[in-house]
Amino acid sequence: MLISLPCGDFYVTTIEGSKSTREKLFTGCQIAVRRTSQKFQYQIVITRQVDSKSLPEDDLEDEQVFLIDEAIQFKRKTDTSFTWIDVSESNEVLEFVCDTSVPSYSIDAFQSTVYDCMYERKAQRSRDEATDEDIAAIKQAQISQNKNKSMDDLTDLLSNLKTVVSNEPLDSSLPAGQSQAMIVVKASLHLFDQKSNAFVPKVEDVDVRVVQIGTYKYWLSVSQADKPLIAQLLEPSMNPVFNKEHSAFIWNYYEGSQVYSWLLQFPDKQNLEDFKEMFGRCIFETLNEMPFSKFEKGDQDYVINAFEEDTETQEADLSDEEQDEELFLKGNDSDEESHADHFADGVEKNKHLQVSYNNNRSFIIRGNKIGVFKHTDDDKLEFYTTINNIADLQGKPLNPSQVMLYQEDSSMIFLDPKDNHRAYKMDLERGAVVEEWKGHDYVSLNYIAPETKYAQMTNTQTLVGISHNSLYRIDPRLSGNKLVESQFKQYMSKNEFSVVATTEKGYVAVASNKGDIRLFNEIGKNAKCILPALGDPIYGLDLTATGRFIIATCKTYLLFIDVENKADPKRRLAYEPNLPKGDKPVPHRLQLKPEHVAYMNERVSFTPAKFNTGPNEETTIVTSTGPYVVSWSVKKIRLGKIHDYVIKKYDDVVVSDNFVYNNDNSIVVALPNDVTTLSKKQLASPRDILTTPSRNLRSRSKIVNAPY
Repeated sequence: MLISLPCGDFYVTTIEGSKSTREKLFTGCQIAVRRTSQKFQYQIVITRQVDSKSLPEDDLEDEQVFLIDEAIQFKRKTDTSFTWIDVSESNEVLEFVCDTSVPSYSIDAFQSTVYDCMYERKAQRSRDEATDEDIAAIKQAQISQNKNKSMDDLTDLLSNLKTVVSNEPLDSSLPAGQSQAMIVVKASLHLFDQKSNAFVPKVEDVDVRVVQIGTYKYWLSVSQADKPLIAQLLEPSMNPVFNKEHSAFIWNYYEGSQVYSWLLQFPDKQNLEDFKEMFGRCIFETLNEMPFSKFEKGDQDYVINAFEEDTETQEADLSDEEQDEELFLKGNDSDEESHADHFADGVEKNKHLQVSYNNNRSFIIRGNKIGVFKHTDDDKLEFYTTINNIADLQGKPLNPSQVMLYQEDSSMIFLDPKDNHRAYKMDLERGAVVEEWKGHDYVSLNYIAPETKYAQMTNTQTLVGISHNSLYRIDPRLSGNKLVESQFKQYMSKNEFSVVATTEKGYVAVASNKGDIRLFNEIGKNAKCILPALGDPIYGLDLTATGRFIIATCKTYLLFIDVENKADPKRRLAYEPNLPKGDKPVPHRLQLKPEHVAYMNERVSFTPAKFNTGPNEETTIVTSTGPYVVSWSVKKIRLGKIHDYVIKKYDDVVVSDNFVYNNDNSIVVALPNDVTTLSKKQLASPRDILTTPSRNLRSRSKIVNAPY
């Protein structure tokens, strides 16, 4: 947050024909200027102060957000008030009136900050590089636009808005500096329209370029006759999708709190393929800051193929005639129960979820206490007990960074973010930490996994651990340090290992913040296979019991990878030694369709994805983003139907979710202040839960999902 004014009232003036009405929306609210995730973009944020004893009766969101741009025509109306236009509503003017207690110098500073932000958005460079004359020009332009206009005479004022009023993003240009076009192709430009639920043609003949501006910095540029239409940095939140069937490229464009979905349709499939290959190369270099040409051909294909939308797979063990999972499409009937009253303190939020394999329990970690819930016969949860005051052997409170069930679910292992060399074992029956394990004096313990996929169902003692550049086994039965020296593999380079997972046989997969995945058949030896990085950090990793399928979680997408070696007569997996050299597997990049993200109107940020668990073959994947639980069918992914996902929306952000053991129809869902179960029949296709988006200011309910 750059600056804020602590107290004031927030008004809206609405124009209907020749009449205008002024309405107070918030009393005693705060106004602030904050950064967005995009460089040189800022927002005005109005935050209502809500008293828990007297909740508001209206349906307004407590936070109202407005992109700072010259189009909002921001001005100082009086010594104590500001006005601006809501560019997402063509007939509304907003006003913030400061409380008399707010000093005038603070109001002056707030106004100056807004103009600084306008300059940075317009010039695409820091305010520090601007002269006083540059800022004065911004301020004068705002004043001139509003000159001789009163709040009762807004027709001309509102007519000056750019096309963003009709829910289209503002025009944008490439940043200043030397540039080189990596590719230039022709296409037609379309914008997704939520009202008609279709991509609407905007410009028939545009020039599409991928442009290099600086070392390893690439931009997408769309223009017509040298008139810039779109300029956007290549980065993962674009949510890029290449559709062969329609020779189209679809992606998301962000402007402040608004999300748009654009489509470029190319004249033929060859133009699409050429553009896709260059796009893949350039976004790879952007993320990895290294030349794409340094990779071998197999690794290059792995990266490029990850951007393919649908790759129809012909598998001997799959058939379209197989019984389909109609349960997915039954609708959104819900019979949820809240458990918030049993396990809430108003301070800490739910952070971790662990679902047991042996004793039908789910554990929610919230600060330094654990909520224990029993699974009932009808797939619901029943509050069981609370374990309070998690502490180490010296009595210091623990707020774990990772938790893992252990030894037939009788114990739980914690990692402490304040000491990355130790693990703590809690006896769940006693509700107390009973052992502390130091791995090594000089090797950190950043993440742990069970010895094998279902080791926690047994009395297995040993664990698998990683540091940023090493993989090793932990044996708590050793005296002194618990790291097993004979099963310790350390790399000299900075591999930035992030997560580790194991298979039923004890094969190991290790992912990194660089985005690569290493596969090991034995701890302490070299990896048998390295799946190259796309460039995005991986912070979630799960394997099927056999290890054949991997699901890796990046922020805006999941990677589903089949590591069975098709060139091997025995169809062995890539963990195993002496496999014949063949092509790298084709990764499936699972992501939400850009038009669905436009409906949701918020950036995607997936929680670690999980396969369902149990003695049978895995069938389903579950993850979440924001308030949405999202699930894919493994069978459909293997058939190339990677956009056949189903979803459910909650009223709050989903913290974590996971399947009940041996029951792929029941999912435990943790919210910040609650925990519940979700049946697969409550998940639905986006088209089945589509609703009309609410009016932008009155209820910024960011959401609903686009149909297919």
